[in-house]
Amino acid sequence: MIPEQKLDALLARHKAIESELATQVTPETYVKLSREFAELGPVVETVRNYRNVVSEIAGLDALIADSSTDAEMRTMAAAEKPQLEQRRAALEQEIKLALLPKDAMDERNVILEIRAGTGGDEASLFAGDLFRMYERYAAKQGWKVEVISASEGTMGGYKEIVAEIRGRGAFAKLSSNLVSTACNACPTPRVPAVSTPPPPPSPCCPRPPKSTSISPMRT
Repeated sequence: MIPEQKLDALLARHKAIESELATQVTPETYVKLSREFAELGPVVETVRNYRNVVSEIAGLDALIADSSTDAEMRTMAAAEKPQLEQRRAALEQEIKLALLPKDAMDERNVILEIRAGTGGDEASLFAGDLFRMYERYAAKQGWKVEVISASEGTMGGYKEIVAEIRGRGAFAKLSSNLVSTACNACPTPRVPAVSTPPPPPSPCCPRPPKSTSISPMRT
């Protein structure tokens, strides 16, 4: 569990910056505060969602524990609780990542390299799906993706593709969530409209690959 004091302090800081931005400040201070306000915005929204879910779980627990609750309501509450617990855990992880100390390279643009391993056409198709998953995630973050080089597979996808991803926090988010995904002979997965970085590889890809790498763009 995340200490409530930390969450309270984060919300208080966000509110204080908002109030300060409404006053007369120097241009330099305004730029600095605006940047901090923009960075805190998504985290504050996550904290609020997290607390709402925690409150919902507490409500379900109270409903289940209440002896006056009929059996059908208890069953419904018990069935709903696991989904909320998963949601709570996911939001808690998002907050923990957001609260990690920042590195100087976190704001750098990145180079994404995806190479298909052994497996022929299926590996190339999988590499193509993997690139599109990163591409969609980048679009949701407001980042720009520019393909630097690409070698297409005979049946689609890519034997190799290198792209630059530009945007605030690109390296921080992608490097902390990067998963090594094998592009070997695996069933071609459906590509969901992901709102988080690509998920871990399926059990059909057991070998540790060297197919995906993320590195900071030198400036």
